[in-house]
Amino acid sequence: MIRIKKPLIAPDRLLVQGAAADQQNRQDYDNNPNAYINLTVEFDILPGIYGHATVKKALKDAQRSKCCFCEKEQKDEYGAVEHFRPKMGFKQEKDDPLIKPGYFWLGYTWDNLLFVCSRCNSTEFKGNRFPLKSGSIRARSHNDDLHYEKPYLINPAKTNPRKHIYFKNEFVKFRSIYGKQTINICGLDRAALNDKRRDVIDNLKSKIIIVKAARFLDPNDVLDAKNFLIQAQKRESKFSATARDFIKDSGVVLT
Repeated sequence: MIRIKKPLIAPDRLLVQGAAADQQNRQDYDNNPNAYINLTVEFDILPGIYGHATVKKALKDAQRSKCCFCEKEQKDEYGAVEHFRPKMGFKQEKDDPLIKPGYFWLGYTWDNLLFVCSRCNSTEFKGNRFPLKSGSIRARSHNDDLHYEKPYLINPAKTNPRKHIYFKNEFVKFRSIYGKQTINICGLDRAALNDKRRDVIDNLKSKIIIVKAARFLDPNDVLDAKNFLIQAQKRESKFSATARDFIKDSGVVLT
């Protein structure tokens, strides 16, 4: 998991249709809040707006075609536009009943959207889970202040996950309760991810050996190995957080 740098300006689809739809949902709620609280009426938040191709491309480009949570490459997979704060309903814990309405006023809000793989976004993992730290006050409408919320889930577009999550070989570890909870919520320790991160590490090992044995080898081979290790740590590279920690722990010098 790495920090994501999203464009400051949202795609036009969100600025025009999305902003108008968010405003309409707020007005509808204010006109008859009990209808939405009692679920006699529910919001219809349209994927044709928040998940429009231009929105998805902007997020995918910003995230280097990787899932915002697990860093799995999505170049050949469909992926999805995900709401950090769930749009239709939320759960504190995985097995809790779904509570509605969700964060309906953020359904088309750029700051609330991320690009995610289908596995992290499944009901087995993140889905509608959005647990808050004990003592937090959950916002139930646009009339409440989000600043009173303390989500356990890390938003990589707002917070540097590296302060909370690190890797020891292919295994994900935590430095804080937010890291621990994010690992659990998104299933970042699932076996399939461990296997993929292990493959990355296996490729790194051979290059590290070359660099450490540089004085005995062809300088061009050593330079190629160094460039490989440098590239592996860049934001666009697969499982770059894993690569960064493994290379650092190896003690190899790339300068």
